[in-house]
Amino acid sequence: MTHFVSPIRYIFPAVFAAVGVILFLNLGLWQLQRLEWKNSIIHQINHTIGDTPVPVPTEYTPEEHNYLPVKAKGLIRPETILYLTSIQFKGPGYRVISPFEFDNRRILIDRGFVLTNNAKGLEIEADVELVGNLHWPKEVDLFTPEPEGNLWFAREVEKMAKALGTEPLMIVVRTISSDHKAIQPLAITSEGIPNNHLGYAIQWFALIIVWLILTGWWVSSLFLKNKST
Repeated sequence: MTHFVSPIRYIFPAVFAAVGVILFLNLGLWQLQRLEWKNSIIHQINHTIGDTPVPVPTEYTPEEHNYLPVKAKGLIRPETILYLTSIQFKGPGYRVISPFEFDNRRILIDRGFVLTNNAKGLEIEADVELVGNLHWPKEVDLFTPEPEGNLWFAREVEKMAKALGTEPLMIVVRTISSDHKAIQPLAITSEGIPNNHLGYAIQWFALIIVWLILTGWWVSSLFLKNKST
């Protein structure tokens, strides 16, 4: 006896399959877009950071001058912000942010990293010569806490500048003539930038195959169940 197989019972599995494929496909394509964006950032950093340092510009924008190598001679002021962070193979500590005065200007400098147990006596006043890179980090997300006094949880250049009375400009120090002996300058490089987007994209695309296999198993089960009744 021939059984009539109603196509209606297969509509939901078909919708289920289509929704999953569209979702995972879009997530995979989004990761590929992120990969292209991240590669452009890494290319920009690698192309820019090694150039010959120039005097700190008086006019600047984050879009045009991020990572620009600069040099300056001036005075570190004692006011200090500690940005809580951690460095691989070193442990938890702080990046030390201080005002820097030169040529009748006052800007921020990221002096480098210090371990938590060495974070004493960092509020110095010293004449220095330094080389570094302009930087406007993007470290804030929905989970970033508000600052607690001089303890911060992201390098927010605009807010730090207001807190310390400087221009909204920060130099990440590469070399400096003198500073607190416990502070280690951390030059900007592209090596520490995570770039796992290709792997994530492959995972999403692989889930499409898994999704279709599961849907096929579901449809087969419905067909066999209908055939047995």
